[in-house]
Amino acid sequence: MVVDTLATGGVANTPVWQRIFWASLMGIVAIALLLAGGLSALQTVTIASALPFSVILLISIYGLF
Repeated sequence: MVVDTLATGGVANTPVWQRIFWASLMGIVAIALLLAGGLSALQTVTIASALPFSVILLISIYGLF
């Protein structure tokens, strides 16, 4: 998982408990959003969190040229 690798500073082989923690945390957040606001809330949060990352990614791509 990317979150797990980022949390360890780039180490690829992370402890199992840490992978379970991040997977559980993401699952709990998704379930909470589905229960609180349904699919539209989950979609809104997905777009809202992906948009800033997309802008940073585009700037990084521009920097390669």
